[in-house]
Amino acid sequence: MGHIRLGRLPKSKQWKSVFAALDAEGVSGATVAAATAGAAAERFEALKSDATLQQTVWYLARLASAANSIDFVGALNSLGFDTRRSTSPAGLVAELSRVIRAAAGPPSPLGELALKSAQRVLAERLLGQSHSLFGDSIEDVRASLKPSASAAGFGALARDFFGSFAASTVRFLAEKELSNYVGPQHALRSTSDAAELSRDIERYCRESAEIVREFAGGWYSKANWKTSHRIDRQRTEGFLAYALTKMRSELESGANR
Repeated sequence: MGHIRLGRLPKSKQWKSVFAALDAEGVSGATVAAATAGAAAERFEALKSDATLQQTVWYLARLASAANSIDFVGALNSLGFDTRRSTSPAGLVAELSRVIRAAAGPPSPLGELALKSAQRVLAERLLGQSHSLFGDSIEDVRASLKPSASAAGFGALARDFFGSFAASTVRFLAEKELSNYVGPQHALRSTSDAAELSRDIERYCRESAEIVREFAGGWYSKANWKTSHRIDRQRTEGFLAYALTKMRSELESGANR
């Protein structure tokens, strides 16, 4: 998708560090991710106002809060979910995609990655607590979601979401050039080396997202208290902007530790 939608990376000065990282002896996911985060600073800044990403983070927060509601069905209805289709992990994940697309409109390429990351992380959470992908009742879905409803639970959910999204974003950008740096004359000798680098990027981004967990849990708890468990979009946008700033800084600096 990256090659089709955005073309190859620009040959500007800030991207030269990415090309150098891809072709360095002993290339690592940390150095590639750090270089990409630095070169893509403007893209990270623009993400703060990406409609799909904003809606995605808001819905994750409100879904987590809904699991603590005395009227889970009513809470889902108020968020626009079709509760008849939300009686299983697969159904709730599909509904999350539908309501976000309806609220945000056609997603940008990176917004699409954010939505897919949210679907993946939510599915992992629900399936980790559930016995079935398709056959649960809506109360079973609520029970599976409830561990994410505490401050600590939401902090872990946010960490996993931002880690997955950062990894997808870095790979989306860096892998547009990766095939040009694979071969006997390069540090990455084979497609197996390239695949290992991709996994290394994934690990590094997920580890970097640990920086989001603690302040995400604190924000969620305070925002729920101030809004009577109806976290608004304005608060979510502020949280998202801060989380993206922290993530980019951590990605850039973590490779030097």
